[in-house]
Amino acid sequence: MSWRGYEYGQGFEYLSEKVSDAAKTLAQFDEEDKSKLEKRLHDNLKKASSAAGPMEVRTQYLRNMSWQKLTTDYVEKFYETFWNTLGDRPWVDHHDFHVIIAQGIKFHCPPPGIDDVPDEDLHHHINVSVATAFDKGRYYYWSREVIKKNMTDKRNFKEVRNAIDNARDQVVAVCPDNISGFLSAWVGQSVAELAKESAQNPKAHIRVHDFVKLFVAMCVEGKGLPFLLTQIYGVPDDLEKQISSLLTLAYAPFPEVRNMAGSSRGGAQQPQGQQAAIADMTSWFGTAGIQAFGGIPGIPGLPPGLVGGIPGIPGLPPGLGGVGRSSPY
Repeated sequence: MSWRGYEYGQGFEYLSEKVSDAAKTLAQFDEEDKSKLEKRLHDNLKKASSAAGPMEVRTQYLRNMSWQKLTTDYVEKFYETFWNTLGDRPWVDHHDFHVIIAQGIKFHCPPPGIDDVPDEDLHHHINVSVATAFDKGRYYYWSREVIKKNMTDKRNFKEVRNAIDNARDQVVAVCPDNISGFLSAWVGQSVAELAKESAQNPKAHIRVHDFVKLFVAMCVEGKGLPFLLTQIYGVPDDLEKQISSLLTLAYAPFPEVRNMAGSSRGGAQQPQGQQAAIADMTSWFGTAGIQAFGGIPGIPGLPPGLVGGIPGIPGLPPGLGGVGRSSPY
């Protein structure tokens, strides 16, 4: 016997019952009726079984795969499909699928020994995997249009987008336990990623004030702040101020450029000279800050590694603190 293309088998009745319960709860907040939601959830659970490899070699594949690895991969596959099919639903941030995911694994692609795994361990691993996979899908679902709308210089769109995305993926993998820590790591790593490009200078790809505007939008509209952290702490009231301070500090070590990367007037980036560097320092640290450089071996607020040759402030007159021009950029 079959139901909507699914063959009845051991565990299917229980899976179907749990999917029906989930669809019933969600249908109260959805324009789509319960039966259609139920079908979508079944489809997503079945498609996620591709985590266990193609059907013709699945048994062999599962034999060499731990239940933990399968669970993580299954959850990732489930949420890839979820965001493509149900990402626009009003309840998207308010659902709990750990029960149907567990039953989906047991029915569609059970690894050897899965029935011997304590439910508490299985569901804990599912929940941890869901937190990561849901948040990643949520970010990529919402942020694509946001970056297109706010990235005014389309010549450097790909470089800036990839830098922000790659940095976020890295930071989320070791996610700090508070929003300020996350922002600091994400902004810093984004600038570092952008500096890896051919120009070796993030200022060649996006101006700091444009980057601030983009980052704020990516955090709020693009759902860049991790879901769980925003549930605990909310979005900071001083978000723009934090981002502006972090980007200004991260940009400080790099020289100004005359032409940004991709400019039709030439690709080489040229320092604007001593006056431009001093003007930047004035805007960042004030007149008193510049005067202080003569007696302080370094720049207040910058990491100790930047003290000495001050590679981030090329173009300073040698008389300022006895520091000559020294820049690896």
